[in-house]
Amino acid sequence: SLELAYAGSKGTHLQIVTDQNQVVTPGPGDIQSRRPFPEFGPFTSIQNRGNSVYHSFQAKGEKHTSHGLYFLSSFTWSKAINDLPEICCASPFPQDSYNLAAERGPADFDQKLRWVLSFDYEIPFGGNHSNVGNRALNAVLGGWHVGGIYTLASGFPFSPWIGSIDQSNTGAQVPIRPNQLRNGNLPRDQRTVAQWFDVGAYEQPDENLFYFGNAGRNSLIGPGQN
Repeated sequence: SLELAYAGSKGTHLQIVTDQNQVVTPGPGDIQSRRPFPEFGPFTSIQNRGNSVYHSFQAKGEKHTSHGLYFLSSFTWSKAINDLPEICCASPFPQDSYNLAAERGPADFDQKLRWVLSFDYEIPFGGNHSNVGNRALNAVLGGWHVGGIYTLASGFPFSPWIGSIDQSNTGAQVPIRPNQLRNGNLPRDQRTVAQWFDVGAYEQPDENLFYFGNAGRNSLIGPGQN
């Protein structure tokens, strides 16, 4: 049997976290005195402002048991986009709590391609098969199966970060993203454990200019699965 399907979803007013006491405008000067509420530190502001969208093409092929063989093959080609990750996960804050549009990008769980093949094969010896007449051999060889699961999938996205430097001088609760000069994803044959993405595709914003980096959230793709 073969099944083809489209699956999609749209989320609005999702629960996200921002800092509504972050300094509104990047610039010089003491951070604390420039906060909207200078008598307090950073806030963890839970709001229902998040959005998400998911599209996918799905295919499933299944061969029911015949001649001892059964297999199930599933393939998904999808795209998941949101503003911010779920509150459950690491680094849920935006770099600029007053510009959520800059956070729109692939979701942390976005996986473009995924193929899973599972199979089971009954070895044609003994058991219900008549090719082993010896009862002892039948007891040893009969009823055995060989099975497995094979998975081939794209990697998950991640964001380029500068580290602990807040060149925006706004008291951001997450590391700031750098400026992006070109696509930071290297061709497959150039990726190594030591350098998975193009480091030269990014530059650190000038700390004396006070602004947020323009690199997109989750704009880099991590290792896949094979």
